[in-house]
Amino acid sequence: VHLGTGNYHAMNARIYTDYGLMTTDKDLCEDVHRIFQELTGMGKMAKLKKLLHAPFTLHAQLINFIDEEIANAKAGRKAQIIVKVNALTEVQLINKLYEASQAGVQVDLIIRSICCLRPGLPNLSENIRVRSIVGRFLEHTRVYYFSNNGDARIYCSSADWM
Repeated sequence: VHLGTGNYHAMNARIYTDYGLMTTDKDLCEDVHRIFQELTGMGKMAKLKKLLHAPFTLHAQLINFIDEEIANAKAGRKAQIIVKVNALTEVQLINKLYEASQAGVQVDLIIRSICCLRPGLPNLSENIRVRSIVGRFLEHTRVYYFSNNGDARIYCSSADWM
């Protein structure tokens, strides 16, 4: 199966950059098969083994991952979050990132356009850095990294945090 952060539109390929993964991982292939069964009406929404499926599981799992980083920081373990998206406007995720910062989690955000989070505010977001990278090509990639106390969780996506 091929999983990617973009689409297959030939005109967009000239100006977008995307990440792609070609895999034979059994669990990922089964997850994709289940999603296509759901989309075609041949199956119900099934529990997936590895993929996070918006709007069904992605948001809740992102909140859980941030909560785990908060717990790691409070326990004195390594705790870091890196997020690369085009936009960050979703209030629940923003508030959870503020909570992570207050717990001591280092949060690095690479946001191409709109960002409603305010970094570097004392007692709120002093552990949050925001950068914006705008170049010749539209970076269509979204990446989420959670250090998970040294057992990193890395997700590629096409979903902004909106």
